[in-house]
Amino acid sequence: MEREYRISQEVKGLGMSGLTQIGTLDVYKGDKLVASIDNYWLMHGLGSQLDEKYICWNSDGTKVGFVAFKYPKGTFPDTEDYLDEIDSQMMMCILDIPKFEILEECVNELPVALKWDDEESVLIYMLNATKKEMPYSTPMEKSGDEYPYELSKKLKENIQEEFAIAKRNINTATDADKELINNPQCLEYYLFEYDPRYVRESAIHYCVRRRNEYLRSQGLPVPYSEDILNEERR
Repeated sequence: MEREYRISQEVKGLGMSGLTQIGTLDVYKGDKLVASIDNYWLMHGLGSQLDEKYICWNSDGTKVGFVAFKYPKGTFPDTEDYLDEIDSQMMMCILDIPKFEILEECVNELPVALKWDDEESVLIYMLNATKKEMPYSTPMEKSGDEYPYELSKKLKENIQEEFAIAKRNINTATDADKELINNPQCLEYYLFEYDPRYVRESAIHYCVRRRNEYLRSQGLPVPYSEDILNEERR
């Protein structure tokens, strides 16, 4: 049975061209546009197409879970190459289309799998080997609110948590962790090569800065700016 609703987001020229054109996150009912959301950047793949592995619909097509970077309200559509200067936060979101409500939960890494439990109306997502259940009934921040004043504080806490996990992964590395150490989108990749004898920055600032440089070089949004960690510098 064909779904009544679909979501889309147009991205053109994303990368090293110096110019981006990123549209709103649009919700369609058939061919009719029913809503536009101007503060999410969905995960895109090659050819600027939405990466379907980060979008998961429930069985009746009225709720959709998706991974996105959240920006301040009104960020999109964007036609300038300045997104890396704006703080964003990676979110696991659930959109209830008939109610037009979005529930959010911050995540520190890209989920490796998404699945709906329709009986419980729960979105299940996996962060590496850890299964996380995201019930739709759990109260979370709704989208459309003003960008929270305390966001930078929350981002710092998220960075500290992500870095602590990366350190633990490095210290207890097994064959299963080699994928993280070899992935330039992970802090483990840069922590593995960090040497305080030759680098004046703290390990956390070095890793975040180097990863951001890589993401920007690939035309990808950064989870958070390294400027948030200024007080972490020696």
